[in-house]
Amino acid sequence: MAIKIIIIPDNRVIEYQLKESKVKVLKVIEFLAKAEGSSLNAYVVMRKGEVITRDDELFDGEEIEVYRVASGG
Repeated sequence: MAIKIIIIPDNRVIEYQLKESKVKVLKVIEFLAKAEGSSLNAYVVMRKGEVITRDDELFDGEEIEVYRVASGG
């Protein structure tokens, strides 16, 4: 069971392995932040062209796009 993650703008593909049938978006963001040494706020997640929140659930077989963002002053 896995979720396909496409990292934009690199177009890298990562598979997030599920331990259960679903996972909250926040868990995927935490996984990415730890793997890339980034902040939790460095990502915007989209599913089927729509932005989804950290509280939304993802299910086995889904595909999401994750945009890395940066803020500056």
